[in-house]
Amino acid sequence: MEDMKTCKPWGLTSVSAVIGALALLGLLASGCTSTRSGFRISNESSAFIEPGKTTRAEILATFGRPIVELNESRVVAYYWETHRGASDKSVWYPGAGFRREHEIYGLCDWAFCLRFDAHDRVVNKITLKAPGDDSITEVVKRWAKTGN
Repeated sequence: MEDMKTCKPWGLTSVSAVIGALALLGLLASGCTSTRSGFRISNESSAFIEPGKTTRAEILATFGRPIVELNESRVVAYYWETHRGASDKSVWYPGAGFRREHEIYGLCDWAFCLRFDAHDRVVNKITLKAPGDDSITEVVKRWAKTGN
């Protein structure tokens, strides 16, 4: 058959080579996906914040209610989650057949934190990443206590 020529050097037919290339392209595309949950606060969206000038009311009007509020430290934090990628795969289960599974990898928890003074003006701001198994709430509490 004319369309079943063999591709060198792997000995694949042209049809199987095209199918393999499309499958590889699909895997690469899914591996490059980055999705987020929550509301990411970027440097651009927080550029208006000036320590000593920007008020808590302005922050709440712009970003809404924070996920973490530490009243004793006058700290608020906004949370979001990112991941480097995801993949879909078919898995064979004896007696049940093939099932599609969705796997997410490279998860990271983030928080944009702000500290206010006694007059509800921003003192400082920082974006924190939760390392390993730490909850983002614990990371925010640690920053509120130590400033690190």
